[in-house]
Amino acid sequence: MSELHASPNPSRPRSIGRFEFLAYLSVVLLISAFAALPEPAHDPEVTQWQAIAPVLLIYALVRTALIFATARRRQNWAKWIYSALVVLNVVIALFVLMPPHDYVFAPPDILWGLSLLAEVATVYFAFSRESSAWFHYDRLAPRQIEQ
Repeated sequence: MSELHASPNPSRPRSIGRFEFLAYLSVVLLISAFAALPEPAHDPEVTQWQAIAPVLLIYALVRTALIFATARRRQNWAKWIYSALVVLNVVIALFVLMPPHDYVFAPPDILWGLSLLAEVATVYFAFSRESSAWFHYDRLAPRQIEQ
């Protein structure tokens, strides 16, 4: 838990550290959900695997770049694009991929659900009051370092 409170930069808000941690965690959970699919899905001869694996890899790389740009480079545009992707993921999860009256939760579904929860939490931390100054250099006041 101390990793969440530790900040590499004294002027970096804790909410940005939490955003970064949860965002990278959501990417790892998403990849883990894909890896936890039943074994025939990973057969290179299956058309579904050939289509999904490269798309998942590109998507994970794009999200990682957006996370880095938001948390380390203070890019406000990256925060907005990342948040739009999260909203799109939630909409797709709720209205497209979740069949009605399907209450069987397999391990990939649980990992994917945890990934979505982590994504929603990242949007909260990215838009929290504490983190707003992170994207506006003129409003960022240095913190007092406690000893």
